[in-house]
Amino acid sequence: SGGVSVFVREHIAQRTWEVARVGDPVGCETLWLRIQSAFPDGRDMLLGACYCSPQISTVYRSADGSGVAGRDIPEAVFGSITGSLDRLRQGNDKVVITGDLNVRIGNLDERNPDNVINGGYLEALQHPRVSHDEGTNAFGRRLVTACRECGLFVVNGRVAGDQPAAHTFLSDELG
Repeated sequence: SGGVSVFVREHIAQRTWEVARVGDPVGCETLWLRIQSAFPDGRDMLLGACYCSPQISTVYRSADGSGVAGRDIPEAVFGSITGSLDRLRQGNDKVVITGDLNVRIGNLDERNPDNVINGGYLEALQHPRVSHDEGTNAFGRRLVTACRECGLFVVNGRVAGDQPAAHTFLSDELG
């Protein structure tokens, strides 16, 4: 794929370090950073910057025919991300996963009612996401499952100025 980069502002550089680079399966790369005391309450941020090739990419298959089989690709990709998150998350870390995951989640609701913050959802999370893109794909459905399992939320389409969420990519080829 080409790699993942994260630029860090100078004033937090001394509190930021790389905790892992994950390139498995081939076609999915995640750079994990920890930002110490990133929030006023002193909690750290665990930041996962990801790039996942589209599910239809041939990168998931190696030249010798081995690699991840078609319908197993979403599980391999998001299993790798959530497995890394489980392994790297410490205590009360706040987690941000960002990047290009090549997902389409339409208007699926990724919120898990069991995952509440301070007795309730944050204000922005109390309302369902709304997106111009109503389509879904297997990567998107697996991301929604990962969010529910890991207590994560999608911000796109939920915060002021991004309601409804605009398309982030358009292509006649990929639909």
